[in-house]
Amino acid sequence: MAVVRVKLSDLATTPDALEVGGSDVISFVSSFTITNGDSIGSIYEIANVPSGYVPIQIQLNSAAVASCNDTDIGLYETEAEGGAVIDENILADALDFSAGIAIGSELNCLKDLTVAKIGYTFSQIAGDVTGERQSYTLAATINVAATGTGKVYVRGILVRG
Repeated sequence: MAVVRVKLSDLATTPDALEVGGSDVISFVSSFTITNGDSIGSIYEIANVPSGYVPIQIQLNSAAVASCNDTDIGLYETEAEGGAVIDENILADALDFSAGIAIGSELNCLKDLTVAKIGYTFSQIAGDVTGERQSYTLAATINVAATGTGKVYVRGILVRG
């Protein structure tokens, strides 16, 4: 088993990565494949998100991916900044999509934000008091080794803060 990191730059050459933006609203659709044998700690980059934007909705659908019953959604430095973890489960902890998540039954990838943080920008959520970071990489991290293979889809809506 291997720890993998699927980078946005890897996805950019496939039709699976799509980002559509406006001046004040950004929506994105992204997908990645978890593969049988991916180890604990494998990271799947979803989207680069501007630090000054507020997450309104981020949802996940997937095929059944055996053993993926503890997946986190968090923030990382962008690849240009080194890609280090900021907080791997700051947005959602322990998502379970081992049985698959159908359209209409989406998992909430913002479920672990507190009510007090509604309306916070990504930089505020990350605790970036300097305001120097321009963007973050939104990513999923698996905490149980994958014993199956399946596609995961993430859709999001962000607004300028």
